[in-house]
Amino acid sequence: MSNYKIETDRLVLRHFTLMDAEDMFKNWASDPRVCAHMTWTAHPNVEETKRVISLWLAEYEIGNNYQWGIVDKATEKLIGAIGAVGGNKRARSVMLGFGIAYDYWNKGIMTEAAKAVRDFFFDIEGFNRVGAGHDVRNVASGKVLIKIGMQYEGLKRQAIMNGSGELCDIAEYAILKSDRVVQ
Repeated sequence: MSNYKIETDRLVLRHFTLMDAEDMFKNWASDPRVCAHMTWTAHPNVEETKRVISLWLAEYEIGNNYQWGIVDKATEKLIGAIGAVGGNKRARSVMLGFGIAYDYWNKGIMTEAAKAVRDFFFDIEGFNRVGAGHDVRNVASGKVLIKIGMQYEGLKRQAIMNGSGELCDIAEYAILKSDRVVQ
């Protein structure tokens, strides 16, 4: 993947840089409310955020990373992240993961970003399937997945340890390219 930037009505999705570490740390990576349903714990310091971004930067270099920072066009503020957290290039399948600053919850921002990334995977990268899973207690993430056309596929019981250190059930969703209704 090249340094592919995606624009929507309200957002710019772009690669991370090390200069994003402070904003990422402050806006969501250190917030236990945001990280409670993630597979990682809230970052204890900005050095941890820099470490994560450094890993992404190395993966960008070898073309093995689909990770975008979500920037609010109106404020030019970095407010979240979205990208592939797994997948299978041979099967043309990818899994989405995302997180957004608490102040931006329930405003349709993540749905807008997820739809754009879904379309990128289908139209630019040629994937056939985009999937995602979420902690069943994180109902809002499930709503995002449904709004972008994904169908519920099943439940994985006690499949991951969330950021709060609890085993949690994961609701799995996916959409095939042939399922998508282009608007």
